[in-house]
Amino acid sequence: MEHRICSLTAGPALHRRHARHSVRAAAVLAVAMLVSSCGSLLESRDESPAQIVGQDNESPYSAVYLDPPMEVPAATLTDTEGAPFDLHEDTTAPVTLLYFGYTNCPDACPTTMADVAQALDQLDPDQRDQVQVVFITTDPNRDTSPVLREWLDNFDTEFVGLTGDIEDISAVGEPLGIALEPHTEHGDGDYDVDHGAQVLAFDPDEQGRLLFLTAAPVEDFVHDLPLLLDEIEGGNE
Repeated sequence: MEHRICSLTAGPALHRRHARHSVRAAAVLAVAMLVSSCGSLLESRDESPAQIVGQDNESPYSAVYLDPPMEVPAATLTDTEGAPFDLHEDTTAPVTLLYFGYTNCPDACPTTMADVAQALDQLDPDQRDQVQVVFITTDPNRDTSPVLREWLDNFDTEFVGLTGDIEDISAVGEPLGIALEPHTEHGDGDYDVDHGAQVLAFDPDEQGRLLFLTAAPVEDFVHDLPLLLDEIEGGNE
């Protein structure tokens, strides 16, 4: 059983939770799209920046299993309390879900965060305790720490929000296949931020193990996260 990712850029893509516990792809799938306004598809480019190949239909996972895994870059950003957050040292949960987005996103970002929160609500409490969610803003100019914290609290007060210089954020996203495109201006200072909208699940060794494609259903998270936790626990025995 092997799922191999050559490279991946974006695919297409309020639940309030204040208490802690309150696609599958085809065998050969080319993904050569960017997300506009977090939802609409742009036309494919001449050189395809993304490709998933050799995906085995016998995989127990609904998401794409990364073999070999993607490594999360070593980087330090800033959390919503203004404290430094090291993507290696401070992601100590057995599973961390990493997502890039922004609070003014009209569709994919709030939908994805709500779906993740709903999925975590459906896990057993001990499983929920083993999953950390990290949201990295792609719009640090507008997403100040207070704005980011208030927005994330609509979904889960324990979701981690990170910001920083856009160059540093792009440097984290690029090797993970998360494309950050120039702003789409609408006038009067309003703009959209085009970005990849997939969710990456990685282990305590900062190895990306699963890739949930854009608009992955809640059921995929509910199904895959316990399996991944079991796999990681088994590998640590």
